[in-house]
Amino acid sequence: MIDTEQILIRIGKNDRTAVKDCIDIYGSVVWSISKRYSNSTEEAENAVSEIFLDIWRCAGRFEASGMSGYVFIALIARCRMLRISKEDLKKQTIIRKVTFPVFTALLTVMFRSIGADYDTP
Repeated sequence: MIDTEQILIRIGKNDRTAVKDCIDIYGSVVWSISKRYSNSTEEAENAVSEIFLDIWRCAGRFEASGMSGYVFIALIARCRMLRISKEDLKKQTIIRKVTFPVFTALLTVMFRSIGADYDTP
């Protein structure tokens, strides 16, 4: 039996062999969290990679956190997914801001071409 907390401590000490153990033990947890917040399998797969990179970066703080290994991993995964969701929302907002004026201009041109009066809002 592998001590899950020791895996995180080893990762915190830059033990690359501990990463495989971490993926074996926590991979299903990370996958289920990333899948829950993703729109596609491809997005979830990319998120899993980012989450394990975050685990690698944050593992040095594990001992001081006082959390179980499971909670520590789940928290990192959830925070990453929320950041990704927030970034996606910003992208959608930017697209709407750019698309709406273009769409309005297109409608104006179309209405004028058929001789209808259409003023932009």
